[in-house]
Amino acid sequence: MKSVKEFIFLSRECGFFHALFFVFFKLRLKFRNSTFMKKKAKNEERWLEKIYAALFIQQNETENIDNRDLIKVKIRKDSPAFVYLRPYSSDRDVYLQVLVNEDYKSVVQIYDQLFKDPPREIVDCGCNIGLTSVYFKLQYPNAGFTAIEPFQDNVGLISLNFAGNSINTDRIIEGGVWNSNEKLKVGRQFRDGKEWSGNVEMQQTGSTDPGIQAYSILDIINRHENGVDILKIDIEGAEKVLFEDIGYARKFLEKVKCVAIEIHDEFNCRDNIYKAFRESNFFYYDIADMTIAINRTYLPQ
Repeated sequence: MKSVKEFIFLSRECGFFHALFFVFFKLRLKFRNSTFMKKKAKNEERWLEKIYAALFIQQNETENIDNRDLIKVKIRKDSPAFVYLRPYSSDRDVYLQVLVNEDYKSVVQIYDQLFKDPPREIVDCGCNIGLTSVYFKLQYPNAGFTAIEPFQDNVGLISLNFAGNSINTDRIIEGGVWNSNEKLKVGRQFRDGKEWSGNVEMQQTGSTDPGIQAYSILDIINRHENGVDILKIDIEGAEKVLFEDIGYARKFLEKVKCVAIEIHDEFNCRDNIYKAFRESNFFYYDIADMTIAINRTYLPQ
């Protein structure tokens, strides 16, 4: 009824063809916002994603390792350094974010500006396939690395990518990062469910799921006698557990110079993490999806 009244009014005020144009414009707008068109757009996105992935594979060399094909991608045109990625996976997106778009460049810039010496120890929590550690290795060739990753298939890629970039592989820990040493269950239900979105959570009492071993972040930090220079945390929501007890958080933060953390707001833990930083004598920056926190205790006087 409303549309009829609008058409009659516009016909009288603007003319029949203007009124007709408005009716078709509204119908087109409604059609574009329909469930059918939204579904069509999602299908087109999936098709394009598959096409882009195929083109990415075509542009790079593939190598068969342990009976599976991996993409061998050079990191820089002027360098022989390379990394391995799985075809048709989220590895390509991680590669573009970390090594092409340099998502962690701000961490390097802030650290270098504030501290006299380059980092000696870097801990990568939620290492995925190791590309962030590889990026830091390019900036800090003499640093030592500890990598923690819960998914076995990802750990295999970490080993290849570390070995190919002269990073020692004897400190790769297959497991989750938690506030205690215990068993957790793993899942792929977080966000898009792809290789970069695996998460860990507490097992239900009486569960028969073998789960994975989780390690206390305090124990991991304590393995480094002289503390940790850069602590990178991207653990798909488990950061909530690390910071929910401020006293516990202060114990591991006091031994860290710089924290680079992706806070997942689905878990409502941002305020608590900020509070832990403030009470541990840190100041922090939010840069895009990352929070970079600096421990004032270690700043040069």
